[in-house]
Amino acid sequence: MWYSSNDSSKSRKIEANKLQSSLLQLPHFTSREINENKRSKTGAFRREEEMRNYLRGDKLERDGESFKRGQKDFNQQQKDDITSVEKLLPDLELDVHYGVDGEDQVVAEDLITVDFQMSRHGIPLPKGGDEAEKAQPVHSAHYPFAKEEKWWAYLLYHLPQDPKKPKTKTGINSQRLLMTQVITAQDRLDSEPIYAEIIELLSELKIVKEKESKEDEEKLIQEEDIKKKKQEEALAKGEEYDSDDDTDDEEEEEEDRLFERSESTIIEDKIVALRKSLPTRFKFRGPDAAGTYTFTVIVKSDSYMGLDHSKTVNIEIAGKEVLPEFKLHKKDVGLDKEPTMFDLMHGLDQMEDENDDFNDDDSDDEDGDNEPAKMIKGSKIVPDKTKEEKKEEKKDEEEFVILD
Repeated sequence: MWYSSNDSSKSRKIEANKLQSSLLQLPHFTSREINENKRSKTGAFRREEEMRNYLRGDKLERDGESFKRGQKDFNQQQKDDITSVEKLLPDLELDVHYGVDGEDQVVAEDLITVDFQMSRHGIPLPKGGDEAEKAQPVHSAHYPFAKEEKWWAYLLYHLPQDPKKPKTKTGINSQRLLMTQVITAQDRLDSEPIYAEIIELLSELKIVKEKESKEDEEKLIQEEDIKKKKQEEALAKGEEYDSDDDTDDEEEEEEDRLFERSESTIIEDKIVALRKSLPTRFKFRGPDAAGTYTFTVIVKSDSYMGLDHSKTVNIEIAGKEVLPEFKLHKKDVGLDKEPTMFDLMHGLDQMEDENDDFNDDDSDDEDGDNEPAKMIKGSKIVPDKTKEEKKEEKKDEEEFVILD
C-alpha cells in the first residue's frame, strides 16, 4: 500500500495512517472524494473491495465531460495522473483449476495440482507463444526506491464439520493452512501466454477427440463387415469359420495401438508439459479416502490494498475402485518362467567365482611364475605346464634320436 499523500493535507495523513480507505492510494484523493464514492449505489463500504469497485466503475457524463465519481472538481492534469495510476494498478481476475496431470479424474492419494490463473480484468490474454509483457514497478511516489510487485498465495483446507459440534455463526468450517507461495509480477505475466496456449490446445483437443471417436466407430463398422463377409465366404465353401484368427489379428492391432501415439495423446502431453511450467500452481498429495473436499485459494498483494482475491473450490475425489483392473496379457504369462537379467548375471558370477577359486589354488607355487589357467575343450579347465615340466620334455626330446 503506497499512499501518495499531500503534505498540505493534514486530514489526509491522518486518514492514511488509520487506513480508512484503499482509495487513498490514488493521487489527489481526500476524504471528500472518498465520501462521494460511498454515496454511489454500486460503491462498496468494505476497504477490501473499495478499490476494485472504483477501478471497474463506469464514468459519469456531465456538462459534456466524462469522469469517474469523485473527480468532478479535478483539473485535466489531475485526471491524467489518476488515469496513469489506474493503468499500473493490478486489477486482476482469479480463476482456479484443479486436477491430476495427464488424468481425467482425481483418485484417492493422487498428486493433485491446483492452478490459480491471475489475469488483468477487461484485457484479453495474449496469444499462445507470444512473449510475456515486462513487469513494471509498483506505484510508490514516496518510496525511496523502486518496489517489485509481489503476491502471497495461500491454499487453505476446510476441515470437515464435526456432527457432534454445533455449526459456527458464519457457517464456515475451521480452516488449516496447507501451502503458501510467493508470486512476482513477472511470474504472473509469464504465465499469461502459457494459459493462452493451454486454452488453445484444449479447444483443439476437443475437436481432435471427436474426430478420432468418429474414426474408431467407422473402423469398428468396417471390421464387423469384414468379419461377416468372411463368415459368408466360409459358409459358401462349406468350411468352418475360425474366429480365433480374427482374435489374433485384433490382439496384434491392439498391441500396435498401444505403442502408436495418436494426435490427441500428443496434444494432451503438450498440455501437461505446459501446466508443469506454470509458476502459479500448488501441488500436493490428495486424501486417502473418497469424498468431497473443500479448498480455498487466497492471493494477497504486498503492495496494494483492495485488490486481494479469494476463491473456494470443491474437489471431488473418487475411490481407487474406479481405476481399471490390470489384466496381464497371455503372451506375458510365460515371461515369469524365463530367467531374468539378474538370474543370468548371477549365473555368470558363479562361473567367474569358480575360475577365481582355481586360479587361487594354482598360484600357490613357490616360484609364482605360473600363468593363469585357460578354458579349453568346452567347459574343462586345464592348467598350463610349469617350467620344470617343460624342461623335462625338452630334455627327453634331445635324447630321442631317429636313425635312418
